Amino acid sequence: MSRFPHMPSLPDENPLILNGKEKKVLAGLNLEASAILRKRTLYLREVARRKGMTSATLEGLKSKSGKPFVEEKTKRSWGRDYRQATIMGDSLAGLPPLAVETAYLCHSPYSKEDPDSCGWVKGRPVEQEYDDISFLSGSAGTRYYCKICGKQIGEHRMIVS
Repeated sequence: MSRFPHMPSLPDENPLILNGKEKKVLAGLNLEASAILRKRTLYLREVARRKGMTSATLEGLKSKSGKPFVEEKTKRSWGRDYRQATIMGDSLAGLPPLAVETAYLCHSPYSKEDPDSCGWVKGRPVEQEYDDISFLSGSAGTRYYCKICGKQIGEHRMIVS
């Protein structure tokens, strides 16, 4: 893959050109693959719910310690935060409490309502660094994805140009 994916590539001497029938077969295969991936996501959500890893509400998410999760209020200067909650441990000799368990909300950061969500998920989301900087503009940082369904739930931009 090119370091500059938005730049046009050189013309290919031998492009793969599909006729009408081949395009229809490919479209059918894409629909089947999409349906299978949707079934996979629904199955993983059901398994996670049965195992107590997810809940539709933060209050419904049970911790190992029996203490309730408390949603954190965080603000980043660039990007979109994902919603996170922790369970605070006991303070030791005047030190601030230690977070012992975490959870996050599987929710699209780009819409107010997200009906296709895993809800609150125990643990941390999957982090993936990215670098989309090209000649004139772009950004680099970390994107956060739900570990159950793979949906992007947040982004932290370290560099914006």
